[in-house]
Amino acid sequence: GKNPYGFKVVKRECGNRTISYIEEDPAEQNIIQIIYAMSDGGAGTRGILRQLQERQIPCRGKRWHETTIARILSRRPK
Repeated sequence: GKNPYGFKVVKRECGNRTISYIEEDPAEQNIIQIIYAMSDGGAGTRGILRQLQERQIPCRGKRWHETTIARILSRRPK
């Protein structure tokens, strides 16, 4: 499947094999922190969506979706 938002796939050559793994994407990790701050400020997924669009914060695809924001928030460390 796709790697979770906030992470990127990295491929490395290891002998005659290519190894793939995921690591944090610094730009996306910064956006996750913005989303957490919006949530802490009382915004719900729809409000966060609006703010991301208004502030023209880039997403991985064509546009932000409430589902993506909900998934990001559900993975938040307790």
